[in-house]
Amino acid sequence: MIRIIRPVPRPTMLKVVDVDWKFGVTAASSEDNQLGTTYLHIKFMVESGDGKVENVFMEMTLAQFYDFLHQLEKAKEMAEWSNTLLSYNIRLPKTGKSGFDPSQAH
Repeated sequence: MIRIIRPVPRPTMLKVVDVDWKFGVTAASSEDNQLGTTYLHIKFMVESGDGKVENVFMEMTLAQFYDFLHQLEKAKEMAEWSNTLLSYNIRLPKTGKSGFDPSQAH
């Protein structure tokens, strides 16, 4: 059996440079059930690794925005938790053991 192994492409890291948002309420619509609904228009200005800045637009209902915000907060917690673990591993003396040993932390 011949297996072809290809390198996995690295994901492109984008940096959020700026965020612009507008809050709105539907005042007129051909559909009665749309009247009075709230929405958010969000524009993210993101920079790719090569320095190119691009605009990314999103429109969300208020419920979708709160769900999105909750997901961002969870991602922030995971990043902080990951950074905490990395800082402990960097400070640990070389014991030949892998992982975090609280008794060895400074």
